[in-house]
Amino acid sequence: MSRLLAALLTLAFLAMNLAWIDRDQLIRDGDEEGHVGAAELFLDDLRNDRYADAAAKALYEDMGDYPALYPALVGGWWRAMGGGPPERVTVRGVNLAFLLLTALGVAGAARGLGVPDGAAALGGAVALWLPLNAALSRHFMPEGALCAPVALAIWAATRQSERRGAGAAFTLGLLLAAGVLTKQTFPIYVIAPLVLLLRPNPTWVWVALGASAAAPWIYTNLTEQLAYVELSTTYAVPVPWTTQAAYYPRSVFEVGLGPVWTVVLAVATVVALRGPHRKAAGVGLVWVLGGLALLTLIPKKYDRLAAPLLPGAGLVLAAAVATRPRAAWVALPGVAWTAWTSWVDSPWNHPSDPIADFHPGCVQRWLRPPFPYPSGFEVVAAAARTNPYGAVRVWAAPEIPCAIQTTFGWGQHLGPYLRRVGLDRPVYVDDAPAAQGPATVEVDFRVDEGERLEWLDATFAVRP
Repeated sequence: MSRLLAALLTLAFLAMNLAWIDRDQLIRDGDEEGHVGAAELFLDDLRNDRYADAAAKALYEDMGDYPALYPALVGGWWRAMGGGPPERVTVRGVNLAFLLLTALGVAGAARGLGVPDGAAALGGAVALWLPLNAALSRHFMPEGALCAPVALAIWAATRQSERRGAGAAFTLGLLLAAGVLTKQTFPIYVIAPLVLLLRPNPTWVWVALGASAAAPWIYTNLTEQLAYVELSTTYAVPVPWTTQAAYYPRSVFEVGLGPVWTVVLAVATVVALRGPHRKAAGVGLVWVLGGLALLTLIPKKYDRLAAPLLPGAGLVLAAAVATRPRAAWVALPGVAWTAWTSWVDSPWNHPSDPIADFHPGCVQRWLRPPFPYPSGFEVVAAAARTNPYGAVRVWAAPEIPCAIQTTFGWGQHLGPYLRRVGLDRPVYVDDAPAAQGPATVEVDFRVDEGERLEWLDATFAVRP
């Protein structure tokens, strides 16, 4: 029964999220747009057969604050899908694959810790339905992708501690390298469960050999990364230390798991710790709580940073189901909660004031219903297709209100959109320097900003 339920939950996850992505037309968050821009660099390299350049960017070159394995994978998939706008379901859907790999890692770790196959599979399926993880799988964000190497590394650690073979150890090392190359904060998420799982043995040299795949990037970017660490550890906001200590527990309760999954996890913990699979439950709890403790020590805080820790809840639930098979049904209220918060706007979609206090600007929102209203870019693209090549000038371009999205103004998103649909043209916004010659398309906004975007198509004029 647990295996069947796991399969049904996996199919339901894919159906729900593909439908969500297909319906959502909201302009991307500013951070997300930056990651899409990095992926576009790889797309351009691959289109022009610059494979060596793409590999160098992915493995060791300086690409900014973050490593580049994630945008490299997205860019490769984007190329395989034929390019075009990244919001296409076939492109944006690549992010679902990382959470599916996370589920595979959770299920594998559960089996490695002695949990029967059916309960282990259900634990993996649960990782798909945790609210913050499901939300990030619909966006181009490295924290969502980071869940995969974290879960797979913990699975590999269970195999390495059992088999003590060179192959298992080398695989673990490669996964550690992949985690660092996805985001440099990777050690925060795995150090606690790995300390619990691993024991000294002669195969450590193979772990080190596999992990050395990240050495070129670390060496090339060491100075910049030390500055990045210093910035993160000295970041300060005017809030009491008690509020800082409560940040991640509160954000996990409100957004990461939500109240329903929190109750489900609490019940599963009680059941699992009383049964024969206490070790699996213990690893899951250490995975979640150990990482949260380390994140709490870092002054710079974002709720999305907790996402790679939450799949540990799947290990706990797997251990509970292995102890009491009827406990499998306790996951269904959590699944219903995630579906509801993914499709219906409610107070649980919005961070509370204590969380928002850590961010003096707009607060990012990942868990939200799809936004079905078009951004208006398609209208400008249609006009550009029917006019000679030339610049596009945007007058009175609106800023996107915080109530809608944390991002750049509308005019800054137009140029990348036109380029990605094959209409690469200069875009001049308001008082930007004039183009050489008159603009062939002008976009004139006629009203002030609103609190929603459905007004866009009706409130600007496009003139040749």
